[in-house]
Amino acid sequence: MFEDLNFDLVRKTEIAHAINTASFPHSVIFEGSDEKTRLLAAKEVAKALVCTGEKKPCGVCRSCKKAESGNHPDIYIFQKDDGATAIKVDDVRLLKEKAMLLPNDGEKSIFIIAEAQNMNPQAQNALLKIFEEPAAHVCFILTCPSKSALLETIVSRAAAFLLSQDASALDAVSDPEVVACAASIVDALCKS
Repeated sequence: MFEDLNFDLVRKTEIAHAINTASFPHSVIFEGSDEKTRLLAAKEVAKALVCTGEKKPCGVCRSCKKAESGNHPDIYIFQKDDGATAIKVDDVRLLKEKAMLLPNDGEKSIFIIAEAQNMNPQAQNALLKIFEEPAAHVCFILTCPSKSALLETIVSRAAAFLLSQDASALDAVSDPEVVACAASIVDALCKS
């Protein structure tokens, strides 16, 4: 579960500690890796934040099961609609309305903004107000390839966590056949 996420060990330990001590930041950015991995990490952390078990996420409590099935009433996912070019101001206004409501099942409402780089500048500016004065029960998780794709004012109000690249791709770099092939290509290029 949480242990399988592609964060480096130090950051993974930091995230787990923040979740278990109820000191998780009100807004975070998950950057790096691929889109699917970023969203998986956001959903897994959201599940841990609503978990009522001892070791978070426990995977067996009612909240974890709801989160796993995509039916937890306190986890919201905002993303660009199919065919849309951006996440628009109206989407952020809806998010802000939902953030004003108290959580249904637990102590936190989690708002995942998937591929936040798709927010147009107006939407990012609209998000700033709630980032500056968040309700105690609200947590935002933004995903994007690189935090540099977001306004600096958004980045400055969030903790950034870099996801490692796909583990299988990293394994390929240490594969002796891949290394030998790369070395022969470099030799061939140097000789020409």
